[in-house]
Amino acid sequence: MEYQKALADCHGHFGNMLGRQNRLPDAEKEIKTALQIIDEAITRLKGKVSPSFPEKKSELLTQLAYRFTKAGRYQEAFDTVTKALETEPRAGTHQSLSRFLLECPDPKFIDPAAALEHAHKANLLSPYPILGIRRNLGYAYFATGDWENATRVLEDVIKTFESTDPGIGFRLAITSAKQDQRIEGIHWYSRAVLWTREWEADEKRIKRLQSQKEKLDSLKTEAAGLLGITEQKTNVELRTSK
Repeated sequence: MEYQKALADCHGHFGNMLGRQNRLPDAEKEIKTALQIIDEAITRLKGKVSPSFPEKKSELLTQLAYRFTKAGRYQEAFDTVTKALETEPRAGTHQSLSRFLLECPDPKFIDPAAALEHAHKANLLSPYPILGIRRNLGYAYFATGDWENATRVLEDVIKTFESTDPGIGFRLAITSAKQDQRIEGIHWYSRAVLWTREWEADEKRIKRLQSQKEKLDSLKTEAAGLLGITEQKTNVELRTSK
């Protein structure tokens, strides 16, 4: 039966590759083929199935849910990632559902409290610290308005992973302002602006930066408003922080 699992892996990896090329219908077809192979193997094995098969099915369903999200098929995405959790509650699947509940373009799916719950479960199930999972916990705290815990987790992400993510910096600027720590907030705002400029000059990061532009602009505007920062003041801060 390991042959079937290896075959499913091949289709799954190919589906992800097609998805990264924005060939979403082809990606969906390959991932569904992988799922069919796993389901057939589970049916044949019945009670003797290896734990690796449900884990693989959950992983594939999570991948498919991501592709549905990219295609704007949000209800299908939600239903599929929920099914993935029912199949096997993996850290990565809790992480995916948490991000979906925080970032889905359809506001009817936004649920910060549920996102925080799944972010906690992802952290508990993760065998070691993972940047995306830990960062998402901080973002979930931020979305629920828990400024203290958001600050604690996001500062830890920067320290542990040496992250220069502008999204973290602007959120820390906001959490500082919300806790009446204006000087600290200006510090984080300035670093976030500097990190943004560094990412703009980095070929490996520019694509991710562009995909987050609308959200980053919103965070930057909110932080600047809370801290009373103008563009001229920002440039002064950047010069003095170098």
